[in-house]
Parts: sequence; structure tokens; C-alpha cells
Amino acid sequence: MTPPDGVVGPATWRKLYEVYHSIVKSGLLPPASSLPKTPPFPGIPVFWGQEGNNVRAIQTHLNAIAKHYPSIPTVNVDGKFGQSTHTQVVAFQRRFSLTPDGIVGEMTWSRIMEVFRGLPSGEGGGGGTAPNDQYPGTSLRVGSRGDSVRHMQTYLRAISEAFPVIPRITADGAFGPATEAAVRAFQRFFGLSADGVIGPNTWNKIVEVYHNLPETSTLSYPGSPLRVGSSGNSVVTVQRYLRSIAAKYPNIPTLNDDGSFGPATERSVIAFQRQFGLSADGIIGPTTWNWIVSVYNKTLM
Repeated sequence: MTPPDGVVGPATWRKLYEVYHSIVKSGLLPPASSLPKTPPFPGIPVFWGQEGNNVRAIQTHLNAIAKHYPSIPTVNVDGKFGQSTHTQVVAFQRRFSLTPDGIVGEMTWSRIMEVFRGLPSGEGGGGGTAPNDQYPGTSLRVGSRGDSVRHMQTYLRAISEAFPVIPRITADGAFGPATEAAVRAFQRFFGLSADGVIGPNTWNKIVEVYHNLPETSTLSYPGSPLRVGSSGNSVVTVQRYLRSIAAKYPNIPTLNDDGSFGPATERSVIAFQRQFGLSADGIIGPTTWNWIVSVYNKTLM
């Protein structure tokens, strides 16, 4: 046996080639010629004011992605990085939990190409499901590490934007207590067994929810509780949300969005709190606010 020296010499090259082709022949891996081609990162960031083939590549790939993600606008493929392309890039970055700076650095470029390769065959991609969306075969739990954990954390982080009852986490590839808490919150909200473990059912539900996120912005808690006597835009918002929710939950009375928190709004809030197992005090604090926003967004899916 040749000692490992970290050098790809003739023997190692032949062995790599042999193993690769044996995997292709087994059907576990597609031949390289069948994989969708995407351009490599050009080496420098691409941003507003630039022109040329790199900009054209970004526009072309994002337009293909936009067909499957309505929050991302399409643009004319003219090779000019102006306002419309900047807006398109920012929309992509927000949709895929990247820093929304409108600059296509190496991370954004790689993510664009990764998502593009995951599009259905015939639209640029290689198969119907996004890269890494297939269940890895083993459950993820506290102590797990690696790309599969990071993939789920990225999805949960994006999901938490629309469903703030799910804690926001960092996609660091390490499954710790914070990730477990986010998984439990996700499982409870979407009616799964809340064991904090990402098995096949939870994995598939996270993927499903992520790819069907409602195209809506999440409103932040106003900073102080809303109760009888409160008024203003925040009251109007929760009244509108509760009215939409009431259409699917008949136990919650409907109400007008007049911006005045009176007895009718209090009754609706109490009914909502009872419906979802919250403390039924008729006051909209952070927990009730997050549940109202989350349930409202769920009705949009």
C-alpha cells in the first residue's frame, strides 16, 4: 500500500478516475457531462456600475431562478448592472438569507449558481430538487455537525423571518441547543412531534415550508404591549391580521381595522390566544404578536 503523501501523482490520478467511473456506472452519480454548467466566480465582486459578461451571467441565472421565486424580479439581460439588477440581487440575497447589500461577491455568486443548478431539468438545473434538499439518511440532533446541519439552519433562519415564533439562529453547521430550540419551535408550530430532532418527516417539512414561504415581509414587535386604549398603525396591522385569521378559525370573532384597540379587538385577541394555547389576557405582548404574525403568514401558504 502506497503511504498517503497528499500528492496526486499518476497512481492516485488513475485511482480517482477508476473510482469516479465506477460510481457513475452504478447510477449513484451522474456523469460530469450531464451536470449543468455554471461559470466560476470571476475573482472580484460584481456590483452597480459594472458592465460585461459577468453581469450578463448574473442576470441570466437570476432570471431563471426568478421563475420559481416570485419575490425575485426579472430584468433585461443587457450586461449593465443598474438599479433593476441591484434590486434583483438584493431580492435574491434576502430570499436566501445572505447580506442584502446588492453586491455579488463570492458567497452570493456561489449561491446563485447553486440554486440555478437545483432548478428542474430543462430550466438550467439538473433535477427537480434544490441541491442538498434530499434527506441525508441519518437524523440530525444535538452534537451533529456539517453541511446538512448548515443547510437546515439556513432554511430555518429564512423560515423564522416569516414565522417569528421560531427563534432566529446562526447557520454555523453545529447543531447545538439554539438549533434544537428552533427545531422544536418549528415542529410545534407545524404539528410535528416536538422532539428537537431532524428526522425524515421534519427534514421534508422544513424543505417544503422553505420553498413555499409566503411573499410577505415580517413586521417587528412595536416595542410595547398593545391593549385596550392603544391606537395607531400597529393596532391596524394586528386587526387586519386577526380578521384574515378569523376567516379560517371561526372561534375567533372578526373585527374592523379602525386602529382603535377597544372591547371588540380585545375579544378577538382573547379568542386567538385561547385557540393557540397562549395566556388569554387580551394583551398583545411579544409572544402573542409573534404568534399572530406567524399564523397570519401560515394562512398565506
